[in-house]
Amino acid sequence: ITITVPIGEIAKVLEIEEAKCPFVFVNTSWLDEVFSGNQSAYALIDIVNFSSSLSDGSSLREILDRIITAVDEVAKKYPNFMFVSYGDGVLVKALWNARFKDKKPLVRFNPEKLLECCSEIGDAIFEITGLGFYSVLTQGHNAYSHKGLYHHSDEGNHFSLNSLGTPFSFLFDIDRSVRSNIKNGTHGRASVYMSLDFFHALRFWYPKSREYRAALLNSCVEFKSKLAPAEACRYVYANLSELKDYLSYYIKG
Repeated sequence: ITITVPIGEIAKVLEIEEAKCPFVFVNTSWLDEVFSGNQSAYALIDIVNFSSSLSDGSSLREILDRIITAVDEVAKKYPNFMFVSYGDGVLVKALWNARFKDKKPLVRFNPEKLLECCSEIGDAIFEITGLGFYSVLTQGHNAYSHKGLYHHSDEGNHFSLNSLGTPFSFLFDIDRSVRSNIKNGTHGRASVYMSLDFFHALRFWYPKSREYRAALLNSCVEFKSKLAPAEACRYVYANLSELKDYLSYYIKG
């Protein structure tokens, strides 16, 4: 993951002539906070051409009800994920951390599991509507992550996603860029669009995937964000069914 160190938390910088880059020492309290906090992973799932394909109000309500029921069924398989449905979209959030207890991470990050969740929701959407879908996936440090996946008030009428920072913002930055790039012909449609941090976390099966992974990186696309430098603002796009053929998670079964 990419974490920016505040200048005030840098304790010492040493430059060694033989080294390619300087050694940066940070304050222990800041580093402990980074490791003790949760990281977040997100998926934004959208139905392609949903509004223009369905105009009958009564059938539209029925279809949305069926989609909500289908997402409920998928959510049962992933009790550690949060699901929010809105119109023709679904937002999925997962938490993980780098904390260690008895030399084991308390919550292990498994990006392929989030991909599989997107695939199951997409398959359900296709079965109901006959329409395709795409997913935007990001992951990284959550600046507001100490209170769990979400918050809801005792009255049940206030709901907070407990999300703040680049991975959450990147979801909408990438989605906006994807729509624009498809419209202007920069690239065609794909079923998954991943931030670089998410893409680099995937476990590819080597040596089979070497050329495929390199080709995806070579075709990555820039997007604009107010929260990160330009070099961090790139996304990788792929077809999910093809991507699965190169990931250890699926090859190992």
